[in-house]
Amino acid sequence: MNPDIYKASLKDIACIQILISKSARKLQVQYYEKPKIEAALDLIKGIEELIVAGNFFVAEYEKKIIGCGGWIADVFEPSKGRNKGLFRTS
Repeated sequence: MNPDIYKASLKDIACIQILISKSARKLQVQYYEKPKIEAALDLIKGIEELIVAGNFFVAEYEKKIIGCGGWIADVFEPSKGRNKGLFRTS
């Protein structure tokens, strides 16, 4: 498998949100109780801003987004990026 990796665009938002939701619910179930996973999902914000800033990418295979992730520059030390989340299909 050789997925295409590209900068996400705002048209990708719906697919990204579905992927993050499915990924968290499936991959975290062995570590966290369902209410904690749902609470954590409510905290995921700012994807649109990362996309506009050019700091969010998606991996696409056979016209389906199978992974995504982004980062934000540290406000106090811009040279130190901070991972904002990496998600994938299982």
